[in-house]
Amino acid sequence: MDAALEAVEARARRCLAAGDRVRVEGFFDGASGRYLVERVTAAAATTTVRAQQCVSLALERARVRPFADGRADAGWEVSSGRASDAGAAADATQAVAAPEVVGEVDPAAVLSLLRAEEPEARRCYEDALRGDARLRGRVEVRFTLSVDGRITHAVASGPRGFRAVGHCIVGHLRGLQWPAARGGSVDFVFPYRFAPRR
Repeated sequence: MDAALEAVEARARRCLAAGDRVRVEGFFDGASGRYLVERVTAAAATTTVRAQQCVSLALERARVRPFADGRADAGWEVSSGRASDAGAAADATQAVAAPEVVGEVDPAAVLSLLRAEEPEARRCYEDALRGDARLRGRVEVRFTLSVDGRITHAVASGPRGFRAVGHCIVGHLRGLQWPAARGGSVDFVFPYRFAPRR
C-alpha cells in the first residue's frame, strides 16, 4: 500500500512551498483499489488550505489491485523536502485554487461530495454509451465554489463524443449544496475517467 502512495508522492510534493508539511489520513478501498482521503491537516503552520487540497487530490491518484478486505487504512505525510523547493503548480487533475482567488474551503468535504456523486456521473456516461458503445476517456470538470455554497461557474472538457456527458455532469453538480467557501470563491478541477463495464 505504501508503495502506491510513494508512486504519487512526487506529484503531491509539487503542491507545497518550502517548509510545508501535510498529513493525510485515508484508506484503500478493497473493491476498487482506490485511495480515498478521509482527513487532511497541515503539519506546518504556514501550509495553506490550497496546498492541502492539492496534496489530497494528488494522493487520491494512488491505486492498488482490488482486494478482498473492505479497506486498508493508510496515512501519509508529505513535505516539501528541500528548503529550496518552489512549490510548482499542480497539474490539471488536481483540485487547486487559482492564484487570484483568495477563498478557502474544506478539501475533504468537497472530495467526499464528489465521490458520493460519482454514480450520477456514471449514469451520464452510460446514457451516452447507448449511442456509442466505444465511448471511453476522461472528462475534466472545472468549477468555482462561492461563499454561499453554490457553483457559480462550471465547464467540462474531454475527448470528442463526451460533450453530452460533460454537460450532464455539470448540470447535476450545479444542483448540489456545496461547502461554503470562506473569504472568496475557490476554483477546482476534478477528473472523471470512464470506460464500459466488463
